[in-house]
Amino acid sequence: MATDNELVDRILSVLPALPKKLFGDIQPFQESDLHPTHVHILHIIEQEGAVPMKTVAQKLSIKKSNLTPLVRKLIEHGLLEKTKKAEDRRITLVQLTEEGTSFLRDKKRHMEDQLRERLDTLSAEDRQKLHDNFTQLSVILEKMNR
Repeated sequence: MATDNELVDRILSVLPALPKKLFGDIQPFQESDLHPTHVHILHIIEQEGAVPMKTVAQKLSIKKSNLTPLVRKLIEHGLLEKTKKAEDRRITLVQLTEEGTSFLRDKKRHMEDQLRERLDTLSAEDRQKLHDNFTQLSVILEKMNR
């Protein structure tokens, strides 16, 4: 059985390489001035619906003050809009615009295509192992969030 130090070393060696190994050199954001964090924000809001910025900041594990410029840029690009919560006008919500929904759908499609292309280089056996390991990883990570 691996020691905690061995596990930490393994995680820290694999995680940084994961995006490049899965998606290659082509970044789905290179044609815009958006960072992958911007797309992560859009994805959170897609999952949650209209949501307070505080919730998005918590999901990203950042301070709300650090989220503000990121959201501002997404609003400037027409991908997000701010609204007031009907029950409590003091609370500002952020939600996807139609353009934001379309943008996110296009980026996801591009990333899925890139990933499928990369997976095609693996044998069926390796793809199955990867599937099984990601399934196990998801289950274990869920236990860590409890």
